[in-house]
Amino acid sequence: MKKLLSIVLAVLMCMTAMTTAISVSAKETNTVETSATVGNISWGVSGGYLYIVGSGDLPNFNAYSAPWSSKYQEIKRVVIDGNITSIGSYAFYNLSNLVSVQFDGVSKLTKIGDNAFSYCTSLTDITLPSTVKSVGKNVFYNCKAMTNFTTNCSASYGDYAFEYCTNLKTVNAPKSKSFGSNAFYGCDNLTKANLGNATLGEYCMYNNDKLVSLTAGSLNKRAVYSADNLTSLNIRNAKFIKGFALYNLPKLTSVSTNATSIDADAFFGSENIKTINLPKVKVIQDYTFKNAKKLQTVKLGSAQKIGKYAFYGCTNLTTITGTYNVKRVDNFAFDSCKKLKKFTSSNKLTYIGYQSFFNCQNMTGSINFSNVTYVDDTAFANCKKLASTLNFRKVTYIGTDAFFNCQKLKGNTLGTKLKKLGSKAFIGCSSISSLYVPSTCKNTGYDIFVKKVTSVKDSNGYLTYKYYPNSKKITIYGNKGSGIQSYAKLYKNPFKYAVKSVSVNSTKVVIKKGKTFKLKTYVSPTNCGNKKVTVRSSNTKIATINSKGVIKGIKKGKCKITVTSRDGSLKSKTVTVTVK
Repeated sequence: MKKLLSIVLAVLMCMTAMTTAISVSAKETNTVETSATVGNISWGVSGGYLYIVGSGDLPNFNAYSAPWSSKYQEIKRVVIDGNITSIGSYAFYNLSNLVSVQFDGVSKLTKIGDNAFSYCTSLTDITLPSTVKSVGKNVFYNCKAMTNFTTNCSASYGDYAFEYCTNLKTVNAPKSKSFGSNAFYGCDNLTKANLGNATLGEYCMYNNDKLVSLTAGSLNKRAVYSADNLTSLNIRNAKFIKGFALYNLPKLTSVSTNATSIDADAFFGSENIKTINLPKVKVIQDYTFKNAKKLQTVKLGSAQKIGKYAFYGCTNLTTITGTYNVKRVDNFAFDSCKKLKKFTSSNKLTYIGYQSFFNCQNMTGSINFSNVTYVDDTAFANCKKLASTLNFRKVTYIGTDAFFNCQKLKGNTLGTKLKKLGSKAFIGCSSISSLYVPSTCKNTGYDIFVKKVTSVKDSNGYLTYKYYPNSKKITIYGNKGSGIQSYAKLYKNPFKYAVKSVSVNSTKVVIKKGKTFKLKTYVSPTNCGNKKVTVRSSNTKIATINSKGVIKGIKKGKCKITVTSRDGSLKSKTVTVTVK
């Protein structure tokens, strides 16, 4: 091919020289009609071929203004010299009989301008060189005969690049950078597109109803819009997924991506998704999976916030994992996820919103409440199987019905900072025998600690709950003269004095390896309801302590023994142990 182009170049040079010598116009001679120069580039039409020979940029044109446009019926093949660095706009516009485009030798081509091959309705064969970085708008617009497009170039494609390529079936462009808006609009027969990690613009894949398989990167708004038969989606390496990006994909059942950002409504209308894997998403936005009734499994990993209504009404959701980084669960996040079996949190969790786990009847836990500061109204209402342990340390607000009918809930402390405790907060918590309420709690509702709730059906068949205010109640532990003591008196709730301080016979213990020391503990006031304490060694390889308070030296070193009240008041004393 290189030899052929050299011959063509020589002929074109002779033709051009001849034309210049006799000074005739393109209208006066067949020679000028079939060959000429454009800057450093020569061209010629011969035997159905259009040869582009030279170096540098092929300039931009307007529609029908390229010098070979008048030969559009004759041109069936285009051969482009490897030294051409760019193809200008409209360069081969409306060459309706053009079948193939070839790039000679080692191509230096980097850019293809807007509409360069628009309306080349017979074009079937073109493979872009790997050197191409930029492909303009409408480049292959209405190339109806094209059935396959393959390239290894790392290019960005402009808007409408393949619009109305109605017979295009497969695209294999795994190194592409991006595709603009409406890039494949009207590609009614497109079935498979491997676009690598390319970012897709708005409506890039619009109504491609025969599309079955898609590989791509980040997705802008409405990027994949209503593809009725899409079943295989690979967006593993996406960085972001914008709103409505995967809109109305009825056959899509699984999504896995490493995107760190996903907008609300990203999956709107894709109601048959069963599994979601989002290991790097930091925020599950409001409404993201609302009413995704077929969703069964969710895998997270980096999520720190779960937004309002994020999984609301996901009635078949059974499993959600990777929630150990979650700090905040917002209002209605898992409301009515009746089949959800477990939600596991770490001590990073600080906020639990209104009705966030309402009616998750099969959820067992475990939820770490140690750093939670706010539990809103009905947050866990009717979570009958929630078996988590209340280990509050920092909570300031527990709302109305917060733990209503949590029959398996355990624990006995509401921390030391609680300010408000809503009505019926622990009603129906039949597994809790006692709760410590700190003196900081000045605002309390009514019927907070009634242990038994009865479910009944009303006249319309709806399940409702009844309780009897004077039935058995959870025992309250509190301080003398506190607001919670007044509450207990008003509502005839069992009340016992809580521990106010813990002391020991020695706060510094020095023993030899293998020897023991008897630690004596004391609590006050002496009339407190529960005088028992727990003891714990910070390092059992250095020293141990048993339930009777006997400290034993194991090996040389230092550790700490902590003595803590067991009534939920969290009063403690620390002993330093040195083993010699």
